[in-house]
Amino acid sequence: MQTHWEALAAVAVTKESCVAIDAVQDRVAELEAALKALLWDCPRGIECNDMHHAKPDWHNGDQPCKPLDRYRQAIDNAEAIFNK
Repeated sequence: MQTHWEALAAVAVTKESCVAIDAVQDRVAELEAALKALLWDCPRGIECNDMHHAKPDWHNGDQPCKPLDRYRQAIDNAEAIFNK
């Protein structure tokens, strides 16, 4: 059986935990709003020539475009968050 002080300590931890959880939930809501705004405004019809290619990403015309693939994958991943 808990002592009075142990019970009070458990309540204090629970209140602190609730405050921390609320702060995390608020931050997640802010991040979701920011991600949704980015998805709304990011261009969809871009091609390889529209992308910046760092030297390691240079490629021939018959090879896949790594920057474009990463861009499209990032959009797909972000959209998947909202389609759950």
